[in-house]
This record gives sequence, structure tokens and C-alpha cells, in this order.
Amino acid sequence: MRCVVSVNHPLCGRKKGYWGVSFYFEGWWDTLFLNSYSTSGDPCMKKIISIISVTYFVFAASFASAHCEMPCGIYGDQARMDAMQEDADTIEKAMKKIQGLSREKKTNFNQLVRWIQTKEDHANKIQETISQYFLTQRIKEGFGEKTYSELLKKSHQVLVLAMKTKQEVNLNHVKNLKAVIHDFEHMYEKAVGQKAKK
Repeated sequence: MRCVVSVNHPLCGRKKGYWGVSFYFEGWWDTLFLNSYSTSGDPCMKKIISIISVTYFVFAASFASAHCEMPCGIYGDQARMDAMQEDADTIEKAMKKIQGLSREKKTNFNQLVRWIQTKEDHANKIQETISQYFLTQRIKEGFGEKTYSELLKKSHQVLVLAMKTKQEVNLNHVKNLKAVIHDFEHMYEKAVGQKAKK
């Protein structure tokens, strides 16, 4: 999303000069670009840019990822597992809706596009949960070489199947995705339990 704001010095009340600010929002890696133009060397431009910058970062906080990478030490593994299953259920429903809408004589393209986008969004959420939460923060070599290797393979399977649900409207991909997420959950819980006993 791009938002361009152009004003004539509202803070200092001057009528001369012009400047503009452009915002570029790119998901959770939001980057701010400020393009400033001045024809009067206005001293209050810094104030205005500072205020808008603060506003931007407050707004951008709502796009934060599923979990921080401090690490904060506060984890909700089961919540992530439940969320992935819910995402998979949503993908399944979206596919069924897409199939139904595609068969209609008079296709409702608005609803069709919305369901396609929903399918894409929830597949992305699954991929983000696996990569940004489990792979980067929770799956560790301390689980043991065999378990660690198995969890990496299973994580990769989840990522690939989530990708396939974006590429095609094929319910078999969702069925397989749900099964792999289920297997991953039990494998992960077992690994965490064994590590806790050591």
C-alpha cells in the first residue's frame, strides 16, 4: 500500500513551500521512505516529518509477525499448531467455494477472487508459522540428530504442501497438508517431551 501525504506547513502556518511524504507498506518487513521537497528551506519540515514518522511506526506495529525473535522466551506451541490446522481448514473451504463458483453459469468473479486470495493468505500463514516460529526458534539440534533431522524433513513437507495449495485447487493437497501438520505436531511434542526429561 502506498500513501502519499502532501501539505503546506500546517504546524508553522506558512503558505510558502511544498513538501511530500511517501509511505510504502510491504507486509511485516515494512520500510519507510521519506521523499521530501522544499522550496522555502522551511525549518518546521523536520517537525512534520518526525510526527508522521512516529505515526507510521505506530501503524506499522499492527503488521508485526507472529512472534518476536528477541528471544523473549514466551512461546505458545499449541496455539501455533491449532492456528495451522485452522488455516488448513480455511484453505479447504476456500477450495470448495472456488470449485462451486467456477461451475456457476454466471460466475461471481468478485467472490471468486476473494476466495482465491483467502486461500493464498492462509497458505502463507502456515509457511510463516513453520519458518519464522518453529524453524528459526523452536526446532533445535538439542533434540538429537535423528529427531532434529526428522523435524526438518517434516517442516519442509509442510512448506511444500502449503505451496501446492496455492498453485492448484486440489483438495488432495489440503488432505495431505492436514495429515503432515498432524504428524509434525505429534513428532514435535514427543521431541519436546523427551528433551524435558533429560
